[in-house]
Amino acid sequence: VREIKIPISGVVENIFVQDGDYVNKKQRLLKLDDNLAKETNQNIIKKINLKNNELNFKNIEFNDSMKIVLNEIKNLKKVINIEENNLKRFDLLLKEGAISKYDYDEQKIKLIDLKTKLISKNSLKYVKENQYKQQIKLIENEIIDFNNDLENLNEKLKYSYVTSPINGYIFDLKAKDKGFVLNPNSEIMKIVPDNDLQAIVNINSSVIGFVDLGRRAEISIDSYPSTDFGVLNGKVSFISQNSSNISSNNNNL
Repeated sequence: VREIKIPISGVVENIFVQDGDYVNKKQRLLKLDDNLAKETNQNIIKKINLKNNELNFKNIEFNDSMKIVLNEIKNLKKVINIEENNLKRFDLLLKEGAISKYDYDEQKIKLIDLKTKLISKNSLKYVKENQYKQQIKLIENEIIDFNNDLENLNEKLKYSYVTSPINGYIFDLKAKDKGFVLNPNSEIMKIVPDNDLQAIVNINSSVIGFVDLGRRAEISIDSYPSTDFGVLNGKVSFISQNSSNISSNNNNL
């Protein structure tokens, strides 16, 4: 018997089967209400598109800002180079007595001011660069979060339609009415396969040594006593490596 469960919660919108119905593999069994999920999906996509646009603009703004600062630094370096050469020339003129010490000091102060501006520009570049990188990283993280939300929502939308994993007969249908609330991993219904049945049989550890793969087995079910209905013939296809404590009240095979 196959228990039908889904890993999410939801509200039943339509039920396509009832107890006793025969269903084929991949046949739709019920539909969950996904209107809110679809609306949320569209809203998240819009947010992602807006954030991608914001990221593009921020990158353009960052590149343009860096170009301006780098160009100012480049021009300032050229001016400093010129003024350094002028200072060397002033030094020669001062030694020759062609200019006064005052003129030489003025040129020296001018050069110091330019170098101070260069230091300031480099600091500004560093600050702006870090600010933009932080802003860009923040937007990128928001996009990642939205994409994760979208991925989780799309995973949920996969379960809008619950389908049958096998061919078989429906029984013990829990979700009988529209509006039925499903909890994550709760049983919705069972399907009895129309092919060979599989049974999970708990065996006492004292006799497990006599069980091996491929061994023929006769199975009796309490609700269908073997004295009246005979036994089910089968063979062992799997032996678990783990042991379990089984309650005497446990009615499972």
